[in-house]
Amino acid sequence: MRFVPLVALVAVSFASAAPVPKAAKKTDYFPLALGTKWEYVEGDDVKTTEVVGVDVQKDGTYVTLAYKGEKTPPPTLRRVFKVVDGDVFSLKTENSEAEKPALIMKSVVRPDQTWNTEHQWKGGELWTIKYKVGAAKAIKTPAGEFTALPVVSDNSRTGKETRWYAAGVGLVRKDAADGAVLSELKSFTPGK
Repeated sequence: MRFVPLVALVAVSFASAAPVPKAAKKTDYFPLALGTKWEYVEGDDVKTTEVVGVDVQKDGTYVTLAYKGEKTPPPTLRRVFKVVDGDVFSLKTENSEAEKPALIMKSVVRPDQTWNTEHQWKGGELWTIKYKVGAAKAIKTPAGEFTALPVVSDNSRTGKETRWYAAGVGLVRKDAADGAVLSELKSFTPGK
């Protein structure tokens, strides 16, 4: 099952590829405000992602996103992510819960950073995902031009893809391994 990717990098320095100092303040890359909304063009469909729930608990913040396509089913899908110290984990959907939640985004990212994670839905196979952050560049989308960092994921189950994240907006484009554009930001509305 394909999902609209998680949206979210905020406030990263694009001026140089210098590493972030160890004492750097962690930045929350996941827009937590209720009502934050993204519209993406995917082929001939427009898909909307919206933050519809935020639940702060002692062990982290649980953020619920609702996904809806104009043409393709399912009409609405909800997915829950857990945010711990700014790191974002894929936790569950309406149909399944992760036995092993994947770390899909680090709280602080910089060019040449890498991380590996494993993911497994209950009763499903275990797969590994390797992430690598590239150098920022200008990306044009229907919503405008953004300076964005590419985060390449290499999933043992689904293969490679690149997700481009812009400061303050989140995901602005997703590309297939061959460079074909899979999804582009059409509009962004920050929550309140």
